Amino acid sequence: MKKKAILVVDEELKYHQIIQQALGNGFCYVFCQNAKEALAAYREELGQFDLVIAAYKLGKGMDGIRLLERIREENPDQPAIFMSGSGSMNLQAGSAGFPALKKRFKVSRLKSLVESVLKS
Repeated sequence: MKKKAILVVDEELKYHQIIQQALGNGFCYVFCQNAKEALAAYREELGQFDLVIAAYKLGKGMDGIRLLERIREENPDQPAIFMSGSGSMNLQAGSAGFPALKKRFKVSRLKSLVESVLKS
């Protein structure tokens, strides 16, 4: 069985590790620190990512909400999760149609959200 692929975009490298440790070896991961890298990786592997997880703060350039919107312009059915330490940013992501995860999340919350998004 082929592993599901997840694109994780966050300027904070610790979240790359946290997500990989929380979700385990059942996934194939691609990690990027900014939107430019993420769009390049996404376009290179178009249709190959089962899930995109993006943080709000991505350094210079576009933020995580705009990145997910750009990805959905290219692939409207792309499953995605937005994460931020800010409750107001998570509300904004929710209104843009992205399930949100508040940083400093519990592993159980991450796992259940990923499972839910991948099933839908």
